[in-house]
Amino acid sequence: MDEAYDPKQEVPAERKGKHKKAKSWDYDKEIKRLQIELANLQAWVKKSGARIVIIFEGRDAAGKGGMIKRITEKVSPRVFRVVALPAPTDREKTQIYMQRYIAHLPAAGEVAYRWVNEDYDSPDGIPYAGQLDRKAPRLYVATGFNGWGISNGTAAARLIADQVLGAANAWATLYDPQRRSRKINDGGDTKSKVSGVEGIRPGEGGVIDYGKKKIAIWKSPRGQVHAFDAACTHKGCTLTWNGALRQWDCPCHGSMFTCKGEVIHGPATDPLKPAKLPRA
Repeated sequence: MDEAYDPKQEVPAERKGKHKKAKSWDYDKEIKRLQIELANLQAWVKKSGARIVIIFEGRDAAGKGGMIKRITEKVSPRVFRVVALPAPTDREKTQIYMQRYIAHLPAAGEVAYRWVNEDYDSPDGIPYAGQLDRKAPRLYVATGFNGWGISNGTAAARLIADQVLGAANAWATLYDPQRRSRKINDGGDTKSKVSGVEGIRPGEGGVIDYGKKKIAIWKSPRGQVHAFDAACTHKGCTLTWNGALRQWDCPCHGSMFTCKGEVIHGPATDPLKPAKLPRA
């Protein structure tokens, strides 16, 4: 490691130029290289199961926050956790160096993060991009990327730019928002079908058949059973239980409901309708 640089000291000939202010282009190029290495490190951590702790210490205004932001801005938050600790207390100053950090380290098997993602898809799996309606020539749309926004978003941007400029684009027919396609969900699909109430564990949910109807069942952690009509109050699609967030999701248009049937977000505006449990 280089020794600390003191601008008051004369710089040796072999070190001249080493501490000059970096040009913006050189700085950005080096940051990009380091962030690629950090992304590679991230992939290695996921593959190997290793656990790594990086500690930044310094006085206020030393640049720790900016450095952490730069390091983490292009990596997945799913595998990085940032913890900002206040100045150590008098008691913490007497502890061994790592002691105040240990409480923030995840244990084996601990769930450090939990998240959910909604990716909108088109019926045929190809995004909609371009002029939405011939009657509204200045209205354009880009949607239905199904989680592939980096590649499809770039293609959609190029396509729409060409249409605005009146230029031909080979992808226009493929991405045409007016194209006809099959139905993606007939409203009856669910990923939470169970044979009966007994197949649902406490704290979980499931959908059962009751004659021609489908009933959404949620069991509280104490085993109390709550029953609802499994049809989404927006357009009637059958709901699916989201085990990660303990809620009901609509696979057609993205409405979400709490485990007790209350609306989290739309397009649905009405809560789920209570249902009578089938007799044993």
